[in-house]
Amino acid sequence: MNKKTILTGVALISLFCSCRKDRSCVCSQDGKEIYKTTYTRVKRSEANTYCQALQNTYTPGSNVSCIVQ
Repeated sequence: MNKKTILTGVALISLFCSCRKDRSCVCSQDGKEIYKTTYTRVKRSEANTYCQALQNTYTPGSNVSCIVQ
């Protein structure tokens, strides 16, 4: 009985602890925030991909960097 309870608890916790979360991508230029967007229910790797694609829309050499927070 005790093992079933523990296994059920672990299963429930794993359902609620998903690595998919809301993540923000912040683009800044010369230390000033110029754009911020939020991606909902994504993994960090997906958010990094989207954020990098967003950074690529800016003119090269414009000193804009976008990072996931």
